Amino acid sequence: MDIQQINTLIKQHKEQIISDISQLVAIHSYRDEKSKCSLAPFGQGVRMVFDEFMHIARRLGFLCHDFSGYAIDVRYGEFDEYIAMLGHLDVVDIFHRELWQSDPFTLRNDGEFLYGRGVADDKGPSILALYALYFAKLLHFPLKRSIRLILGGAEETTWECMEHYFKHNAQPSAGFSPDGDFPIVNGEKGILEGQYIFPENTVVKAPILSITPKTTSSFVCYELDVTFSFEFFAKNQNKLHGKLIAQTEETTILKYIGKTSLSRNPQRGVSAIDLLFDDLCAIPSFNWSEYPALHFYKDYLHNDFYGKKLGIYHKDNEMGESSICPVALVYEAGTNKSYIKVDIRFNKAVSLEHLKAQLNRPRTFKITKYKKMLYVNKDSKLIRTLQKAYWEYTNQEAELITKGGASYARTLENGVAFGPTFAGDNPNPHGANENIRMDTMWKALGIYTLSLYYLSCEK
Repeated sequence: MDIQQINTLIKQHKEQIISDISQLVAIHSYRDEKSKCSLAPFGQGVRMVFDEFMHIARRLGFLCHDFSGYAIDVRYGEFDEYIAMLGHLDVVDIFHRELWQSDPFTLRNDGEFLYGRGVADDKGPSILALYALYFAKLLHFPLKRSIRLILGGAEETTWECMEHYFKHNAQPSAGFSPDGDFPIVNGEKGILEGQYIFPENTVVKAPILSITPKTTSSFVCYELDVTFSFEFFAKNQNKLHGKLIAQTEETTILKYIGKTSLSRNPQRGVSAIDLLFDDLCAIPSFNWSEYPALHFYKDYLHNDFYGKKLGIYHKDNEMGESSICPVALVYEAGTNKSYIKVDIRFNKAVSLEHLKAQLNRPRTFKITKYKKMLYVNKDSKLIRTLQKAYWEYTNQEAELITKGGASYARTLENGVAFGPTFAGDNPNPHGANENIRMDTMWKALGIYTLSLYYLSCEK
């Protein structure tokens, strides 16, 4: 395959690609239960973005299929065997609009970056995958198997879109998801989320009346409001370092502020819960036995990103270390509303059964979410093929990496996450000013096109 031909096509289509991404970014395609209906199981925003993507694909001359609003696909080739690219068009909502430097749903182009919700996760990469498919058609790839671009509408929530799709379609022989990083993500850690729930607190004059986190999922608990009795605060105010936000004759409310980070990388953030516990541990008179939830956190979770205290720590030479992130601690005196919610990422060095046993050892752990890990052997044909394409396009070795995040590659029997971002990029998915570097886009598009050639045309 002539790489110069690919680069010429990229140059010719840059303006249209940016325009198409802009059309998708403008659609508020986060899940909306209130507007769901027939053919829109995830709400009208996801329905609209599916329709717009199919409009773009049909303009490029492709046949599209809609699977009852759960997923769509775009196809090229007439073979039963196919290779696949899997992306998603739903997005997360805007959590801190005040931190955005422009409207999240209006594409901003500063000449070097594109900004907007979904430009990196995963509307922009899905358009790149579509154009890689389009280039395959323009270059008349001598196909030996078909190519499909499969797009879901619930990646940020339940993943039932892919479950629905593969109930009605056979698995591809191989595939990748443009929803990770380059070079090749051949390992995605297993995900286990759940809660430890605690009985009613019966302390009559509790020094701590309530603990309320800013968020309860997806992120390190970076902000926490704690209501103390005024008497306790007055005795220990030199040891309590939260920010004073309200005070009465009976209560004092302090805000603890850490540093935000995605829950899959807790070591990159600062937990507001840990900041609170640093203060409480410095108060010798604090009676931990009065607070089952707090006592448990101190013994098993405080200042431990890796699960060593719970006995779930494992390290694998290929997939790295396990991690645990307490995303929320909720407490309200005199009620049954106390719980600790955690997000665990684990590698192939530990079995799910062992993990469950360890988590249930100190008290019952209620599982609320599970995603199996992904691991593709380094010597597989898929890995060797992608490494070949990556090397030919970039003149760099395609190293294998493991991530804590989850891509649709997990739904494949033979698939990996593959781009679109490179080391040094900071796309900030799910955060303010989500972005993608345009040089990254064009490089990713070239890699995807060449990869499709080798995956679909070689024996």
